[in-house]
Amino acid sequence: MLLKESKRKKLVHVQEVKKSRKKAVVAASIALVLVGGAAFAYWVMRGDGIGSASTKADGQALVITQDTPGAIAPGDTIGLNGTIRNPNSTSVKLGTLVPRITSAGGSKIADFKLAGKSITDATIIPGNKTILWSGLTLQYVDSTTEAQNDGMNATVSIAYSLSPYAAPASGYNAIPAILPGNVPSVGNEAYAYTEFGDKVGLGGTGRDLQSMSVLFSSWGCTSGGWTTKDCVTTANATFNVPLTFTVYSDNDGAPGAKLAEQSKTVAFDYRPSASSNCIGDDLGKWHNASDNSCNNGKIQIVKMDFPAGVTLPENVIWTVKYNTTHYGPSPIGQAATCYTTTGGCGYDSLNVGVESFPNAPFTGTDLDENQVFVNGAMQTGPANDLWTGYRPLASIVTK
Repeated sequence: MLLKESKRKKLVHVQEVKKSRKKAVVAASIALVLVGGAAFAYWVMRGDGIGSASTKADGQALVITQDTPGAIAPGDTIGLNGTIRNPNSTSVKLGTLVPRITSAGGSKIADFKLAGKSITDATIIPGNKTILWSGLTLQYVDSTTEAQNDGMNATVSIAYSLSPYAAPASGYNAIPAILPGNVPSVGNEAYAYTEFGDKVGLGGTGRDLQSMSVLFSSWGCTSGGWTTKDCVTTANATFNVPLTFTVYSDNDGAPGAKLAEQSKTVAFDYRPSASSNCIGDDLGKWHNASDNSCNNGKIQIVKMDFPAGVTLPENVIWTVKYNTTHYGPSPIGQAATCYTTTGGCGYDSLNVGVESFPNAPFTGTDLDENQVFVNGAMQTGPANDLWTGYRPLASIVTK
């Protein structure tokens, strides 16, 4: 079990709930995406909805459609497919097709999960042609802790965009350009971790290490908390956490030579206070206006630059280390002043994001989607669950 918005390990009370198999309807959608910029006899994507041509005239908008897949009930996974039409006389080179759930009717967006791979960089549509796309899926997550009756006969709407085409990059990246309000996550204090990461293959040809970024989710409050649904956070409040990012060579799933390591102290934001917009099952969460979602955690990406001179092999293990009250390389202990406050210590509520976004990883390869690196070795998930669908979120930039 992973730390999702409705539950966390060690603090979950599982109760029997009466479930309905009435289904939600997945709405078809249409998106217009402009193209621009002539290059190598085709037009190149410049954005998802905005752009201009650098040739004689602007390109016409590409039209993205999704076939209506029908209805979906809790526990179901359905396939998504559709078309992309190019009304231009010249060919168009696409970026990556990016789906995003924009609304879920009376249900919660967090109850639905997009996955899979579809259109990716370098797909070319000839002029005045239409291509088919497929490979994406939508899952209606079956909750074991709450009824999902609000989803009866709801309409789930999905918007599609095409990210700008970019030449193949080197390194590894599992973090999307467009982020939700929060993601599932795991933390050192909740899971007794000392070191956490993943085994990945680097894409492209560049192998000189430049930087590494990790996506975190902060669940801490300056007073109160998510479990008591009374989180209060002072404006601009932060807490400091020393972090260490490490890159090892891969020795059949075990860490080989330590190729690079960098440390720095980072000021993390506390999550925002509980919002009056979040009620019912979402009581006590903060509200993210950009996707109209209620969340327990807040995303923060930390980047560390590495000194020049480190050349990486094709396959590596990346990890992050930090200390909490009881876990990490050197546990802080219970003598810290924050430990006895109502909000507790921010580092105890700091997690690493884990989610397999559609078409991810965007650069490189996740060498084993069923496992992650924990405390010195590759392991399956908590309680022997597989990690499929929950990829540790990081990027490694090489050139």
